[in-house]
Amino acid sequence: MSDEKLVSVRFVKCHGPYMPGNVAGFDPKIAQALKDKKIAVDPTETADSTAPVEENKAKPPKPPQEPKPTVNPDDVEIPEGWGDEHHLQQIALAKKLKPDEPKMDKARAIEIITTEIERRKVNEQ
Repeated sequence: MSDEKLVSVRFVKCHGPYMPGNVAGFDPKIAQALKDKKIAVDPTETADSTAPVEENKAKPPKPPQEPKPTVNPDDVEIPEGWGDEHHLQQIALAKKLKPDEPKMDKARAIEIITTEIERRKVNEQ
């Protein structure tokens, strides 16, 4: 960068991390290039004298999700050879038993499944 002072520009279009309305300082040559490409304007210019400001293309917020239906663990079938299945199958089974579990890895899945098996054995007695 040269010894020249930075030149402020106001963005009228999205460009890199900059959104319409953002003001930033650049080397004079870069600032001029942004103005020439109609990406940015002098920050003192009024909105009437610039190209139309690009609309914000952000997605609208998602509507609140319906609560997941409560799962009765007794309704989930645990196959005999679940321990020999691939770890992703074990995780899928554990998520059926505990759908609200935020993060699941193989160790946590095994813990959930074995706990459920033990609970069922106690309830059978």
